[in-house]
Amino acid sequence: MSHKKIVPALTLTLTPILAGLAGALYFRPTFDVTDGYWGGPKHFGKGKPVTSQQLQDRNWLRNETYNISDHVEDGDPQVLKAGRAVIVAVIATVIELGMQKRYGYNSFNPVPSKEYDDLMSKAFNIKDTETLLTVSNHCSTLDDPILFGCLMPGLKSWNYEHLRWSLCSQEICFKNPFLAAFFGGGKVLPIKRGAGLDQPMLLDFCRRAAQGGQWIHLFPEGKIFQSGSLGAEYYRARSDERAREIGRLKWGAGKVVAHCPKKLLVVPFHHLAMEGINPQREDGELRTHVPQGGNDVSLRVGKYIGFDDLIEEHERKHGKLWKYKVKPEEGERWKSSEEEKKLYTKIVLRIEGALKLLEEESKRDDSEIVVEGRRRLKLIKEENDRDRKVAQK
Repeated sequence: MSHKKIVPALTLTLTPILAGLAGALYFRPTFDVTDGYWGGPKHFGKGKPVTSQQLQDRNWLRNETYNISDHVEDGDPQVLKAGRAVIVAVIATVIELGMQKRYGYNSFNPVPSKEYDDLMSKAFNIKDTETLLTVSNHCSTLDDPILFGCLMPGLKSWNYEHLRWSLCSQEICFKNPFLAAFFGGGKVLPIKRGAGLDQPMLLDFCRRAAQGGQWIHLFPEGKIFQSGSLGAEYYRARSDERAREIGRLKWGAGKVVAHCPKKLLVVPFHHLAMEGINPQREDGELRTHVPQGGNDVSLRVGKYIGFDDLIEEHERKHGKLWKYKVKPEEGERWKSSEEEKKLYTKIVLRIEGALKLLEEESKRDDSEIVVEGRRRLKLIKEENDRDRKVAQK
C-alpha cells in the first residue's frame, strides 16, 4: 500500500479512537472532596488527604465537575460511547490473553450449570422494567474486570452496552484524571469508603438501577478478603457476636435492594483462586503490581435470591418504602432510618447465606483449586508475619 493510502487509512482509524478516549477523559467521574480526604478502610482512618494538585486535576481540561447522573436518563453522549467501546475492547483483549488456558498464563473455568446459562441469557436480555444485580465475594483488586470479561462468552465481552455497572474505591480508581477516564469508561463508578450509607456516590450508582434494563454488580463485603472465607477479616474483625447480629457484609447492598423502583433480579456467584493473581500484604497493599500466573480460577453461579417477603413484612409494619429515582429531584429522600437499616440487615444476611452456600459447594467440588489456594494463602500469611516482625524491630 502506498504512503498516500496509508496516511488517510490511519487517520480514518485513529480519529474515532482518539475522539472516544478524549470523550472518556472529559466525561470522567469525579471523586468526593467534601471533607478533604480520599476515604478508605477504618484502619487508615479517613485515608490520605486530597492534595491541592489532585484538587486542581479534578476538573482538568473542563470548566466544571461532570455529574454522572446527567446522562442516566438521556443516554451517554456519542463521544463517551466511543470511549467506552475502545476501553472495553482493550480490557477484553488483555483478559483474553491473560486468562485463557490456551495461552498458558492463567485459566478461567465457570462451572457449567442452568444458573450460569440463565445469568448469561438474562445479561443480554434485561427488560426495561427489570434490573439485574449480581453479588459475589471479593478476593482481588482484579476481580473486576477479569471475572466479567471471562463470564461473558467470546466477543460478547467486547459489547460495552451489556457490560455491568460496578463500584470502585475512589482512592484506588479515581485518584487522577487518566485512571478516572479508564475506569469510568469501563462503566465503573466511584465510591468513598467510610462515608456511610447515605453518601451521594451510592445514590449515583443507584440511579443506574432505577433506569431499568441495566446490569449492576456489588461486592457486598465492601473490601478485599484473601482469607478464603466470606467476610472473615484478617485484621480488626467484627466480633462473633456482632457478626451474628448484623452479618459479615455491608448494608449498602441492602439499601440498593430495598429501595429499587424496578423489579430486581439478584444473582449470587462465588469464585476461587483470584487472590493468587494479586496477593496482598496484611494492610491491604499489593505485594506486586504485576498480575501473577499459574492460577486456575473457578466461578459458580447460584439461584436467584428473593426478598419480597422481607420487604412486605417491613411495609406492613412501617408503611411503603420510598424509592430512589433516575433523575435528581429537589427534596429527594436518601437518608436511611433506623428501621430501614434493620431491613438492610435482613437482606444482606440472606445474601450472605446464598454466598456461603456457594462457597461451601466450591470448596467441596473444586478441591484441587482449594488446596492450591490454601498453599498460596499460607505463603502470603508467612510473608505478612515476616513483614510484621521486621516492622516491630
